[in-house]
Amino acid sequence: MIEENVLYGFLEKLNQEALLQIKREGKLTQENALPFLIKDQYSKISLIEKEFATRGELEVLRDEVHELRRECMERFEHLNKLIIWGFAAQSSLIALLGFGLYLK
Repeated sequence: MIEENVLYGFLEKLNQEALLQIKREGKLTQENALPFLIKDQYSKISLIEKEFATRGELEVLRDEVHELRRECMERFEHLNKLIIWGFAAQSSLIALLGFGLYLK
């Protein structure tokens, strides 16, 4: 954090010097444009770094995804058992009804 403030202060100082030089000379040169470009790139990189997830955050997210997957698999297994038992019950009823009709 301190390094960032020092670097930002340094870039700000270079920008102020470049602005003064532009005012004195009345034109933008490659030399006095560089501090602006560097500061702009530094600002963009800083914003991107703030958006990155840390390793710990990614591990927590991974654990949550694994837990959701486990829960889904358990639900599918439960549904599979219900379907199998439903088909078995349906088959049994059909057999009983068929046998009952056969006895008449």
